[in-house]
Amino acid sequence: MKKALIAGITGQDGSYLAEFLIKKGYEVHGIIRASSVDNTKNIKHILNKISIHKGDLGDPLSIYNIIKRVNPDEIYNEADQDHVSWSYDTASYSYDITGAAVGRFLEMIKEINPKIKFFQPLSSNIFGKVQDDTKAQTEDSPLNPISPYACAKTFAYHSKIL
Repeated sequence: MKKALIAGITGQDGSYLAEFLIKKGYEVHGIIRASSVDNTKNIKHILNKISIHKGDLGDPLSIYNIIKRVNPDEIYNEADQDHVSWSYDTASYSYDITGAAVGRFLEMIKEINPKIKFFQPLSSNIFGKVQDDTKAQTEDSPLNPISPYACAKTFAYHSKIL
């Protein structure tokens, strides 16, 4: 049985992903930060089918210990500071949790088990304002982040295991 670890499992995308993976027969583990422990409404109906671990992307040691203990086949990082407007007020938090945490995940994977597959969602915000509205954005469109959130997602995009 494959084992998945989802950071951000209490959010919309994380909870839908957990449901999907359960249906595919995965053993699902989720990371919940202390301020989200009471915010489990999105996963309430599957709490008996998943394992929850308390951790925070701002606390690398907690994430390291969870990865080491769970030893997942796959990690899905659905956790970040995803409010573009809030990112202007909390820029350093956005850079840390949305950008730098991805690099920390990758370094931990490299040390703990390089065979772990890692999924990092991005955002169309990394492309910024489209200069020509007649052209659709593609993976080859130039990156032009114009908010702290978009800069952090761009940082995540460029992160890789060295």
